[in-house]
Amino acid sequence: MRRTSAAVNREKLAAPAVGAYYHGMKFFAAIVVYILIGLVLGIGIIEAVKGHFWFLAAGIIVYVISFAKIGCLPSSKSH
Repeated sequence: MRRTSAAVNREKLAAPAVGAYYHGMKFFAAIVVYILIGLVLGIGIIEAVKGHFWFLAAGIIVYVISFAKIGCLPSSKSH
């Protein structure tokens, strides 16, 4: 059976599966999270100049944990 161009276009416009994964959304979420961590580190540096190191320490801990969790570990599909 030959598919017409209209049938192909309908397949392209079909709703994605319920568990569909949007790579673009993860990309923008990563940008937002990275900016927020940067803001926390920046505010922490400003507070550290004033003598309060807790905000900087918290920002560093969050950054290290997120880097270790997301950046260093293999994806769950690889094992």
